[in-house]
Amino acid sequence: MRVMSLFSSIGWLPICRRLSGLAFAFLLSEPAVCLADEHGGGGHHDAKECDTTPVKYAFHDTTLYVGDSCWLETPVSDNYSTSWLLPSSINESDDFEYNRDDILVSCSQAENPRELTMSLWNIIHTTVPNGYTGLFSYTIDAINPECPDREGDSIYITFAVKCDTTPVKLAFRDTAFCEGDSLLLVATDQPHEGYSTLWTDLSSAAEVLYEGDSLLVTKPGTYAFRLYNMVNNGCPDREGDTVRAAFWPKPQAFLPQDTLEACGSRTGALTFASGQPHIACRWSDGDTADTYRFAYKGDTLDKRFCTLYNICGDTLTDSVIVRFLPPYAYLGGDSLVGCRGDSVLFDLEPYNRHLPHYNDLRFVWTLRGDTVRDGFPSDRDEPARLWVRFPQDTGLLTVQVFLPDAAPDAAPACPVASDTIDLQLYIWPDIDFFVRNGDTTICHYDSIGLFLDRDSLVFSPDAYYIWLFDSVPFDTTADKIIYAADTGVYTVTGVNYCSRHSESFVLHHHPKERITVVMQDTTVCPETPIAFDPTLPYGGNHYVWFKGGADGEGDYEDDGGDDSGDYMQFRNPGEAPEDGDIDAWPWDASAEIWIDTPGTYTLYVMDTAGCMAHSELKITEEDCTPKFEAPNVFTPNGDGINDVFKLKTMEKLFEFEIRIFNRWGNQVLAFNGEPEDFEWNGKIKGNGQDAADGVYFYVATYKDYKGKKKKQSGSVTILR
Repeated sequence: MRVMSLFSSIGWLPICRRLSGLAFAFLLSEPAVCLADEHGGGGHHDAKECDTTPVKYAFHDTTLYVGDSCWLETPVSDNYSTSWLLPSSINESDDFEYNRDDILVSCSQAENPRELTMSLWNIIHTTVPNGYTGLFSYTIDAINPECPDREGDSIYITFAVKCDTTPVKLAFRDTAFCEGDSLLLVATDQPHEGYSTLWTDLSSAAEVLYEGDSLLVTKPGTYAFRLYNMVNNGCPDREGDTVRAAFWPKPQAFLPQDTLEACGSRTGALTFASGQPHIACRWSDGDTADTYRFAYKGDTLDKRFCTLYNICGDTLTDSVIVRFLPPYAYLGGDSLVGCRGDSVLFDLEPYNRHLPHYNDLRFVWTLRGDTVRDGFPSDRDEPARLWVRFPQDTGLLTVQVFLPDAAPDAAPACPVASDTIDLQLYIWPDIDFFVRNGDTTICHYDSIGLFLDRDSLVFSPDAYYIWLFDSVPFDTTADKIIYAADTGVYTVTGVNYCSRHSESFVLHHHPKERITVVMQDTTVCPETPIAFDPTLPYGGNHYVWFKGGADGEGDYEDDGGDDSGDYMQFRNPGEAPEDGDIDAWPWDASAEIWIDTPGTYTLYVMDTAGCMAHSELKITEEDCTPKFEAPNVFTPNGDGINDVFKLKTMEKLFEFEIRIFNRWGNQVLAFNGEPEDFEWNGKIKGNGQDAADGVYFYVATYKDYKGKKKKQSGSVTILR
């Protein structure tokens, strides 16, 4: 205990390590006693006795590390002394002997061997450089000359640095950062004396990327570091750690462009999942689940958007259109006709093959209400196809396509697709002219519309028709009206896939020439009638007047009045029949008429052959303000008072003409000249006879100073 007290008093506390299997002790506060005497330390021998037993201990060679120290202590007695023999390289001289019971041995980091001897209370302290191995031995010297020296023991001590080979592990795992940012990688937060940190990028060819405890990276890669031994102390480099630094992943599109699904799948809804770590998503309907389900809800089109984003603010919008397709059935139309011996294949496979559950579809065919085929594609019986043959397979053919329900009481997963077609047998194309009395005679100016009876085309919908005039083709439109006006033979030929058929029609013209009536539009004064007589010079014609115009077909057209066909009542009195039958019109042998009302008037003429013509007369109202004054009575009796009928003009009149008519419309006088020169003495021009007493009508026409034609009429009474 004296040794411990000594070193405590001088303030130096060397480090000692305990060695397993040796008699060394390594203490944190004071040197350890590495050797002990065989009697437990401190045993004594009688001076009269000589102990010649060698001092042997079961200790082994050992190692001292830098900073460690160890007491080497031997058994002592009053009759013996200990001599320690140290390696010569310690003091760079011959082996040196220390005559002490114990010595303190320490390991230093000195580059050259050196010796440190301290005579403090007979304690020797020896410092040996690392990397050296030496033999330390001792002998037991007898103090009593009568006793021999006792044999001692020896130990090899290796002086070395204590290497820390524990791998340095990072406090974090693989990590990620955003593009454009940087990431600081710290190898260790504790100092490692004598070591330097070397960084390498395993994803590049560079051997050493950076030297330092921390590394700032701006791009992804796999980075590793190790502790490199910077001092020559024999210790190896220390193992470091590896970290993978990656960018936070950018969102990636995961939805298919478009997809098809038969009614959303009878076995379950379509499901799409992004499967991207560190990526959040939001669907267009607000759902934020990574997995989204599409289910058939009766719609045929469903479109969804998904916005993907990460913590770095990167976004991507992805979309998908899901078409929920029901089964499809189409037989080609409403009806189909065929010839005898024909056969037709109805094939629904091309319309349904793309459906995800095509093999689960059921096809049911019925003809005239009887089932002729029922099955699934998985039966390998081609249920989607059906052959029909004419004429035995005619009537209504129906097909139904559907997915059978998973459960008997379940609602249909898909709507049933069905179609029907009417199978008919071709016959020869019927043809029938839609004209009167077969071959027909028409007037020269008329035409007749020829067209096929559309009811006869029902049995030959695919037929085509050729029109011919005198054997020359001129049209191939079956339902077009052909207006025939030329004399000749008109023929139509119907052709279908099975046969052809023709019909002819002969058109004649009436031998009489066309009748014409020409009338010139004029004006009338209000409530002043004017006479028209367009009667044709040759007899046998019949006439009828209507107030109103004629339409494009030459038929009577009402002018909007209350009466349907209000013809002139002072000519052919009565009302025109509402059915428009021309044979019931009130025909007259004369076309003479008096008109005093503005409007449009139509004259129809029919000759003895039944050919008709019509002409329109437009009467407009005239400004009939009198331009001259005329007496309303005169007395041609020869008494010299008011014997003549004379006019008094208000202004200059040009191209003056006046005519006088009796009450039956017969003209009795006509005058052309200056109105101032006109006078009538009451005699009938031509025979010089006196006109009978009574009322006479006059009609005067002229032009005013502007050159506009005018008309003025009135009446005068003769009294004698």
